[in-house]
Amino acid sequence: MCACFARDLWLALLVVLGGLSASPLAAQDPAAPAPNPEQGDVVAAPAPVKVLLIQPENAPIRPGLEPSLRIQLRGAAELEVQKAPWPPDLPARVADATERAQRQGVEWVVWADPPVVDAQSPTHDEISVVYLVGRRQGRALIEVVRVPGGEGPDVDRSLALKVRELIGVSDGAAYALGNAPLPAPTAQASAASTEPSTDAALFLEGGVQLASEGNAGMVLDFVLATGPGLRGERFAIDVPIELHVGVPRSVADARGEVSWSEISVGLSLRAALRLSYALRVGTFAGLTLGFASAEGRSRSGVRGEALETLPALGFGLDAELSLTRLLSARLALGLSQRFKRQRFAIDGEDVADLGRLVPSAQLSFVFRAW
Repeated sequence: MCACFARDLWLALLVVLGGLSASPLAAQDPAAPAPNPEQGDVVAAPAPVKVLLIQPENAPIRPGLEPSLRIQLRGAAELEVQKAPWPPDLPARVADATERAQRQGVEWVVWADPPVVDAQSPTHDEISVVYLVGRRQGRALIEVVRVPGGEGPDVDRSLALKVRELIGVSDGAAYALGNAPLPAPTAQASAASTEPSTDAALFLEGGVQLASEGNAGMVLDFVLATGPGLRGERFAIDVPIELHVGVPRSVADARGEVSWSEISVGLSLRAALRLSYALRVGTFAGLTLGFASAEGRSRSGVRGEALETLPALGFGLDAELSLTRLLSARLALGLSQRFKRQRFAIDGEDVADLGRLVPSAQLSFVFRAW
């Protein structure tokens, strides 16, 4: 029986688990003025909601379900009971129930499967499934009801309570099953949906940068950045403070060897357009101030030290791809223009020439606390 139960739930791809708000008990035109009895208007009583209970002729029935439904639906709906041959598979049952609802003018068609004992339950709980079908073809709501302790009147009462809850639900059942039209959005909701939203938050970024520095070749920096960010529907702006820590570099030739390490801080502005929910592309520009601590050694063994400042202006293009709601990957291609040409010399002769233009590529990960 458990296998049949699992098969039925797998077939429950027909299930619609949500929708927009609409009451299944009465559909009213929101634009129509409400009748006022004090002014002599005649207030017509709403037509009663009709519920059809199917009792299969070719399958076990629940004799206690009908009286339980009559008790629970009293004052809320009229219950009709019909015995009918019942198809063996769930899609055919849903189609048959929908056709009966349309043909017989009832709002809801309901039936329940025979109970199944949960073998893994220490108290031998029973699991029953109740089905609710409206007027839209191929759709049903399925509810699983667990009753501790096994068969008894509590099972039928629980199923009847679930049916009453479903036909009185106001957050989607009637629309999902075709018993109510999609409500028109109000002017206030339309204005709220069209109003652009802007989010501001701090971000933290970490990654690596590969740059070409003259005859020093390719050099590697570790990058850490943080700052405020602003995100709109179609744009994004970041103002990061950046810290670059360089891996020690060195250049050697016949005259000697120069080694140095570099650290720099900077402030930049990034602006980007959102091409999609996950991708944005843009440009950036900023100022950096670097500090290079160098040590030189000639072939004769003479040593010397120097501390240089390296101000620069940088700009470039970047792209950012969202990996999750808070985490993204950023790729930036940039070009730095140093305000002075940086050279390191031994005995008056240049050994390292870092140049003034420094192209770079950076890959980093950005965490945003939106």
